[in-house]
Amino acid sequence: MPFCIYTNIYVFNPISKLYNESIVMNIIKSKILICLLLISMVAISANTQAQEFYNQDLAQSYNTQSVASKQVHNAYKFYQKTLWFQIDFTEKQNHALMARGNELPTIIIEAAKNGIIRPYQSDALKMRMDNETFSNNLLLPGEGSGLTPEEEAIFGNNQNDGWGNDGWVTDEWEDDEVTEISDEFFAKDFSLMRVKEDLFFDKTRGRMIHDIQSLEIILPAEKNIEGGGIDKTIAVFSYKEIVNNLFRGNPEATWYNAHNSAANNHRNLEEALELRLFAANIVKYDNPNEDFIIDMSGNDERNKILKAMQYEADLIAYESHLWEN
Repeated sequence: MPFCIYTNIYVFNPISKLYNESIVMNIIKSKILICLLLISMVAISANTQAQEFYNQDLAQSYNTQSVASKQVHNAYKFYQKTLWFQIDFTEKQNHALMARGNELPTIIIEAAKNGIIRPYQSDALKMRMDNETFSNNLLLPGEGSGLTPEEEAIFGNNQNDGWGNDGWVTDEWEDDEVTEISDEFFAKDFSLMRVKEDLFFDKTRGRMIHDIQSLEIILPAEKNIEGGGIDKTIAVFSYKEIVNNLFRGNPEATWYNAHNSAANNHRNLEEALELRLFAANIVKYDNPNEDFIIDMSGNDERNKILKAMQYEADLIAYESHLWEN
């Protein structure tokens, strides 16, 4: 009997040992899986934080309003000034931007109406302009019956002149379609456009870069009599959004070459603006008081022009002097 007990214990011990080892291995595997899961969670969290830091650094180190070809890390900008140029479409050199049916203001306004691009309230490009305000800015002033408030109170909006239709209007005329007359300004009325750009020296390329930021459509003072006879901003648009969503691949966005009408000599508006195929005057440069040059010149038009020309000449001279030493 003692031998049998001993034998039985001797026979079943390996099975018990293997069973215990299996439990231990399962516990070890479970712990390893838990460790791997924790490591993966930490890695994902670290990657998310790294991505957030990268996006934050990207926003702080690059100008996100610049087109892709002009995005330069701030550390590589040796010198920078913000300039405001004003384009007058009535000048002969700028007629190419106002070809009939392809007027630059019309293309931008129609794209905004169709939701292709969205307007901003100012050239800071922070606050969007709502559609109602944008539409109201395009309306002609004084649209209505043409009566004074007293006359409207007496006559109301009744357009019947008392003659009736007998003998005057035939059924044939009544059936004719009436052409709808637009109550908005014409494209030629928006004869001014203000261009905001960052001018900086890129150390990696070794040259000055003209980085357009925004285009501002302006109704000139002579067309804004009821608004006080001053220039009126219709809307401001991000140049980056215009290039990416409107200019590229759009056959209507064309700079018309009046000297050579061959199809391959016309240019896309993006190319025309980048090549600076327009005439414009500096009306403002960044300064602590946010003053325009006309304000610095005592509201003297002659001094304003001279001061603007002198400032532009100084910028050219500064760029030239960079290579003298």
